[in-house]
Order: sequence, then structure tokens, then C-alpha cells
Amino acid sequence: MKISRYFLVICIAGLIVSCEGQAKKPKPLTDKEKAELHMKKVLGETGKQSEYGLIIIMRDLARQIDRINTGLFTNNRYMIQKGAEAIAHHPIPKGGIKPYLRKNVDKVKTEIPIIDKNLHQTAIIISKKAKTASIRELHDLTVKMTSACVRCHQLFRD
Repeated sequence: MKISRYFLVICIAGLIVSCEGQAKKPKPLTDKEKAELHMKKVLGETGKQSEYGLIIIMRDLARQIDRINTGLFTNNRYMIQKGAEAIAHHPIPKGGIKPYLRKNVDKVKTEIPIIDKNLHQTAIIISKKAKTASIRELHDLTVKMTSACVRCHQLFRD
């Protein structure tokens, strides 16, 4: 029995020593760091991009807005949730948005983070609340999200 206790102590000590050398888990990103990383993806500076261009992705986003609105009109919470999820996690256009910026580049770069936050965070909130919130609350959130879309389109067209 004495041999097995010594063996157990040696094994535990060896395990402790071997675990100390392992790398620690990276600390979670702050909200600011997440936002900066997301904007790099939107601008096409990093991350996986779609094989599709901006126009195709914008047309799909418009269909998802229609999907949410149809869900609001018909009290179909599944449609609301799925439309919002699609908007919240839509693909990044091939090359990001940089290739599509022709005017107001500095203005777009400063306003896009605010617009993007209003669009994506609101879409996430809608998708989470779709099953429980009142249709009125979901409608108000959809108006906020759509306002972000309109503001972005104004920037590109000015």
C-alpha cells in the first residue's frame, strides 16, 4: 500500500507541474474591442468575406426587412426572429465596403460604426425578444433598425 500512495503523490505532483506550463486562456474581448474587430470586418480589412458583392447582400437584407415586417403584420414571431437573425449575421461583401466608397469617405468611416451598432445590435435584440416581447415593442425596434439602414443609404448617396 505504501508504494501506491507514493505513486499517487508523484503522479499528482507531475500533473501539477505539467499543467503550470500550459498557456492560459485568452481574456475575453471588451465590447470596444469587439466593435473594433467587427468594423475591420465590415471595412474588409480582416475576417471571412462573402463571395457576393454589396448589391446582392443589400437586396437580401431588404428581403429580411420585408420578412420581419410581414411577421409583424401577421403576428408571426418565427418570421420576425429568423429575419432579424439573418440581418444580425449577414455576410460581409467581397472586399468589404471600401471598394464601394466613392464620396464622403471620411464621413462614412466615422458614421458607419454608429449605424452598424444600431443595425446589428438592434437585430440581435429583436431576434432574442421575438418570442416574448409585444408586437408593438418589436415594431419600435424594427423602426430603429430600419432608420439605421436609411441613414447608411443617405451617406452613400449624398
